[in-house]
Amino acid sequence: MHSEPYIPIYHGQSRFAGSILPPSAIKSPKQLANKRVIVVGCGKCATDMAVLAARHARSCHLVFRKAHWMIPRKLAGGRLPARLLLTRAFSIPFTPIPGAPYGSLFRFLHEKFPKVFTTMTDIISNDIMSTHGPDLSNDKIFIPQHSFRNIENISMISNDFIRLKREGSIIGKLGIIDEIVDETTARLSSGEELQADMIISATGFIRRFPFFLKKMFN
Repeated sequence: MHSEPYIPIYHGQSRFAGSILPPSAIKSPKQLANKRVIVVGCGKCATDMAVLAARHARSCHLVFRKAHWMIPRKLAGGRLPARLLLTRAFSIPFTPIPGAPYGSLFRFLHEKFPKVFTTMTDIISNDIMSTHGPDLSNDKIFIPQHSFRNIENISMISNDFIRLKREGSIIGKLGIIDEIVDETTARLSSGEELQADMIISATGFIRRFPFFLKKMFN
């Protein structure tokens, strides 16, 4: 509620003949059929859209500024379902987010036993990279650039993501869309140009509360 998709405005986008959409506008795989798709973002929603496009579209490029830590569905050699860790208790090892409210016990543990939590997150991050293996990191595009200890840098990926990347159905590109050059061409900040018929912006949400403004002016 009170959220609307954030869609970046690209320089020259009036030239684009295709569609620029949020993920919520994709209601059926048929919308992607025979399309050259660019997915912008690297969070869970973006990787889900990339998997969908890789299965049904003509091509899929995933364009992002930073790679997240991509948690596989199963950890510890496939023995531990990652969903069992996605609880409030699982957030305890991670560094407190600046300005966020935390209980006194949480802060006490991090102040008195920081090495314990550092060791825990190192073990988990090493297991993630080991599970993915070279299929994720061989092109050096999907290597996380930020610490695993910040929970904001973590997202869970679909089972098929690594396989589709290995097969070349998902192609990662570091950067942002700098300009729409013509009806089907997007130029990245790296200078590389990609052909596209659809851009899916998995770039988060803007939260608006218009009723507060109405009350202020009444």
